[in-house]
Amino acid sequence: MTAGSAPTFVDSPLSHAASSPSLASESHMDTLIEHESSSSIADLTIQQPPAPPPRVLEPELPGTPPRLIRVHGARNNIHCSLVPRFASSLNKSDCFILDDGIGTLFTWKGKSANMFAKSELQDMAVAINMGTYGGKSKLLPVQQALEPTAFWEQLLNGKGEVSETDSTGITSIAKLFSIPVDSTSMTVGDFTLLEEGRVQLKPSSLTKEGVYALDTGFEIVIYDNRKETNEEPFPDQELIDSARRYKADKSRPLEVRITFIRGDARHHPLLAHFLK
Repeated sequence: MTAGSAPTFVDSPLSHAASSPSLASESHMDTLIEHESSSSIADLTIQQPPAPPPRVLEPELPGTPPRLIRVHGARNNIHCSLVPRFASSLNKSDCFILDDGIGTLFTWKGKSANMFAKSELQDMAVAINMGTYGGKSKLLPVQQALEPTAFWEQLLNGKGEVSETDSTGITSIAKLFSIPVDSTSMTVGDFTLLEEGRVQLKPSSLTKEGVYALDTGFEIVIYDNRKETNEEPFPDQELIDSARRYKADKSRPLEVRITFIRGDARHHPLLAHFLK
């Protein structure tokens, strides 16, 4: 993969597991967010051709399955957590991204969601659109109680009741790891935690010669930041396998996708979004 190209999907098996601001300020911000979101969504979706499915390198996998991402928290303490794809995972206090896996992103807002979650919802959907679908996906805003049939069809149990508050108990903390690599023996070590929590994740955590893994909560991005040398390129598969070991060791959900990128981190929207 060259810098600037779309990331490659390598792991996406199915899993059927089941200090607030003033009200005036929040209302004003919500109005701004709604207006900006509608404008940007219109710009992104008008006359967009259908997006092709992301390429999967493992032939035994059935493709890239849908996923449901809960966007929740406040201020700098925002989380993006992968939750079971059931109607019962939805709640009125949070926002959700329902990614159908082939080019449509439903952005669902609970009636009681705060302005921080709403803003992150839009930003994260755009990052997924650019990083996963090359900017060609459809972003479809969905209001609670006004969901289209296509939205409910992507949930495993179809249409259902929406909870008042979270019922999943799942909160994912974004984490940045270094991956030790020995180019002589062509071996890869285990993930080593560098930083965790959105406030702590900074571009300064990356060196020009390192290999890193960002666990966003719903996707693991392997990032090879080493400069090009005359040595034989290190096999991508070894780095990808290290991410699979991490998933197994930490019992991460199977729907957590793994992507790989070399070169400038700015070329991967999820890295650029999380490492600010």
